[in-house]
Amino acid sequence: MTPEKWLFSKLKEGGVTMQHVSSASGISYNVVFEASKGRRKLKVDEFCALCEAGRVSPIDYFEQIKEGKANA
Repeated sequence: MTPEKWLFSKLKEGGVTMQHVSSASGISYNVVFEASKGRRKLKVDEFCALCEAGRVSPIDYFEQIKEGKANA
C-alpha cells in the first residue's frame, strides 16, 4: 500500500475531509486531490503535514511496513 493510499484511507476512517487537511496543512487542495487519486506522489514533508492536519501518526504507516502489514 502506498503512503498516499494509506493516509487517505485513515483520513476517511476518521471522517476527515480533504478540504480540512488542505486548509490545516497549507497544502493546496489540488495537490491533496491528485494524491488521493493516485496521480501524484506526496513528498515526505507533505505526507507528514497532511498526517498532522488529519491527526494521523505517520509513524503508524512505517510501523505497518516494518511489521509487513503494508506493502510499500
